[in-house]
Amino acid sequence: MPAASPSMKRFSMSRLRINWPVLVLGTLACLAALALHARSLCCPYLYWDDFEILLQSYTWQETRAHLWVPVNEHCWPLTRLGTWALVSAADRPRAVPWAAMVQARVVLVAGLVLLYVFVRREFAHPFHGMVALTIFGVSAAYQQAVNWFAATPALPTLCMTLLALLAAQRWRQEGRLRHLALAAGWSALAPGWYGGGILTGPLACLYLLYPPRRGRIWHCLAPLLGSVAFLAVSLPLSGKEIWHADHYGSKNAAEAFEPLTGLINTGRSVVDNVLLGAVGISGFTCPPWVVIVCLIMLTVAGVWWWRRTSDHRLFVLGLALILLNYWLIYSARAGWPYDIQLRAWSRYNVFPQLGLALIVCSGLRPAPVAEPSPALSLGQIRLLAGLILILFVVNWPRGYFGTLECDPDQARVFARVDEIDARCRAYRISAADARRVLENIDMPGGGCDNPWRFLRGSANPIPHTEAETRELLQLP
Repeated sequence: MPAASPSMKRFSMSRLRINWPVLVLGTLACLAALALHARSLCCPYLYWDDFEILLQSYTWQETRAHLWVPVNEHCWPLTRLGTWALVSAADRPRAVPWAAMVQARVVLVAGLVLLYVFVRREFAHPFHGMVALTIFGVSAAYQQAVNWFAATPALPTLCMTLLALLAAQRWRQEGRLRHLALAAGWSALAPGWYGGGILTGPLACLYLLYPPRRGRIWHCLAPLLGSVAFLAVSLPLSGKEIWHADHYGSKNAAEAFEPLTGLINTGRSVVDNVLLGAVGISGFTCPPWVVIVCLIMLTVAGVWWWRRTSDHRLFVLGLALILLNYWLIYSARAGWPYDIQLRAWSRYNVFPQLGLALIVCSGLRPAPVAEPSPALSLGQIRLLAGLILILFVVNWPRGYFGTLECDPDQARVFARVDEIDARCRAYRISAADARRVLENIDMPGGGCDNPWRFLRGSANPIPHTEAETRELLQLP
């Protein structure tokens, strides 16, 4: 076997060498992102829709029964399966809220790593990847997606979208059809977590189509097939319920969809949530004249940024992530008042914050191309450290005070359910038998009419009379 050449040895060593500045700064950015949402992790709390989603996947039988049952417009079989895995891993009712909060943070960090890899590959330099990671991660703009379990499906959808974009990126670089197949596959999975994931296929197509390549345009439509495949499977199973969702009242989905209202609210949200949200400002709705002035200024700034951008493809993708996401959501939610509800629903800001990060990175100076993976300069290290610090400081008030207030009574209720559940397992009492003798108690957080539904009971129960059950459970 011939000996490896010096160039091959240098290449393999460069692949093995750890880029310590990137690792340290990336870790700091991830820790800062987690610290912004630390309050809900220290005091985990379930709220309204959380209970329904958790209980509909609390057992395997419930999960199978509700697999294709939509929640509002969301047909999310993967969220159903993920929730079942979550509650199974938690094992005890008391651990469920904490497990839900941990899961959101694990997925958030995974999304930050995927974003870094995608942007670093695009520019062949870690600086751009670190800027994208920091702008998206060290932000409280989408805090509901981290702190509220019912809104967390937006985060795995983000990961599926980034995986689809990474596969599309590989196809642009290598031209292998398997990468197109992967892009289509991830695009098919994205809406299985959250309805907004239906945009993943069109977004990946846009990334491939711009700038267009002669003779390859049909290949670029492959990710769209993934979105179409999901609709082909899900609509026959859940389309009727989505079409006549309860919150539409007497209207159907088409009648409730108002594109003009969606367009107006998109412009307002670009100012209220993207522009102001980038510097940690929330709870403020700009007057219409301010919105118009800001949009004109943003357009001028966007044209200037476009002219200096080194990657128009990322600029277009980032703009689409902002505008298409808001327009689709606000058109479907036209019946809700923007000032009172829609502006405050920060869970809708996941894709727009990603779009903002990509637009900013697109206009940074192009990286040197002498090396495949150049190191960060001292100036770039200082700039990134300063960016992490500044974004953390301006976003911390929103991250802390914007978190739902935790009622300690909810933890006490879960502790009581845990106590009864332990006795059920010890004395082989089924959950159904236990519920027959237990008096209902209030569950703080709303949305749960009977906390005893969280009882699992014994896996191998034996028959008990009601008197025996009460005695074994030490009930008065």
